[in-house]
Order: sequence, then C-alpha cells, then structure tokens
Amino acid sequence: MFGRPVYSELYHIFTIYIEVLSLFSRPATSDIPRICYTAIMHDADLRNAKNALRKSMKTLLKAMDEASRSRLSSQVVENFMKLPEYKTAAIVLAFLSMKEELQTKTLIDKGLADGKLVAVPRMGFSADLGDFLEFIPLPHDYGTWPLDRFGIPEPPRDARVLSLEELGRSCVAVAVPGLAFDLRGGRMGRGKGYYDRFLASARASAARYGGSLVACGICFESQVVETVPMGPWDQRVDFLATEAALKMPSWPGLSNFQI
Repeated sequence: MFGRPVYSELYHIFTIYIEVLSLFSRPATSDIPRICYTAIMHDADLRNAKNALRKSMKTLLKAMDEASRSRLSSQVVENFMKLPEYKTAAIVLAFLSMKEELQTKTLIDKGLADGKLVAVPRMGFSADLGDFLEFIPLPHDYGTWPLDRFGIPEPPRDARVLSLEELGRSCVAVAVPGLAFDLRGGRMGRGKGYYDRFLASARASAARYGGSLVACGICFESQVVETVPMGPWDQRVDFLATEAALKMPSWPGLSNFQI
C-alpha cells in the first residue's frame, strides 16, 4: 500500500515507496509497486538546479552539427526499436522534432511502415485542466501539413485526438523527449510539466482499463547525467534509448526499475 508524501512550506519530501511484497519473488510482469528511496530538496534549490541543467543541455544541443545530429538520431531510433514493447505496441507516441532536437522522422516513418498507429502531441486546453498534451494520429502524408513557427508540420484543427481511454485499453510505447535523463529513470523536460502530467494520466488510464504503457526516454548519450533533479510531480521513464544502447534504469541493488 502506498504511503503519503509529507509537505511543508520549505521542503518537498518525496518518496518512491517500498512494498513488503517486493521482498518476495513474483512474475516479472507483475504490476505491484516497486522499491524506493526518499529525498529532500528545498524548492528554490530544486528550481535553480533544474534551470542550470536546462541551460547547459540547451547549449550542448545547439552546438551539435547537423551531420552528427542526424547520424546519432538514427542510432537512437534503432535502439528504441529494440524494445520488445515497441514490437507488440498497437500505438506509438512520438513527437515531431524541432531543428535542435533529436530527429524523429525515421522513428515516425518506420512506425507507420510497421503498421503502428503513430501519434504526436499538440497543445490542448480545457477550463478544468488548462494547457495539456493531446495526441494526434499521423497519416502517411503528414509531411504535406503546413509548418508552424518552429518548422514542424501542424495537424488540422479538426484532427482526431486519442482519448485517454483509447490509450488505456491499448499497448502503447512512448518515445519521451527530454533535455536530460539519468540512469535511475529521471527525466527533465523544458519546464512546463506537460509530459509529466500526461504520463501520470496515461499510466493511471492503463491501470484502469487493462492496457499497457511503456515510457522510453530518447536522447543523445551526452544528455545522460549522473542525477536529474526531481520533484514529487516528476515522472520517470521505464527505459532509455541513446545512440550507445537501450538501457533499463535501475536503483542500486535492483535488477530493474519501473515507476
């Protein structure tokens, strides 16, 4: 049973919980909660650490030449597609890259060629939730869409949106972008929390409707750091694909790690 995190004005105390049953053997596919540790970080320290890391990662990505970006991106995609969960997925959630990001065109086109429903995010809005990510299935001719201000193909306003229930009933593999990752599944995005909120909702939907969702961070090896500063709201990834390998993040002493 999950415990409850404690909060104060000065600190977030966030905990990844230990369940007694995790001490006993069980099938690898079990969805019983896993082990954890507790960490404490002052609000201002967390914010400053994230801002400093974001700045350094943006500088790193901006400095990469186009040929290296293209070559390494292809290698990252190859390793992402080694995921067993990619092979069984009915739906692949990817993203359309900005110029200075890891390039995902190969991933998208290969997914479509493999018969997957490949979807990419756009911003949605509701009075209750504010801004949030919604995922739009891509047709094979998505490259004919008009480009937005970032040079990314923009879906029609009336494009179909995947519901959380549809995702929750399906086998889903998510290629998760980020500025930095660590080998404990930590991820840092661009600071708005869109993917954190989406992954939390999509994971809850999969648990509710009986589907499966695996989140795999995709990044360059140079974006993997020793520790990503994390808050209690930040979602971790289940796998990490770089140009070097497909990796399963793990806590010390454990054979695997999952949220």
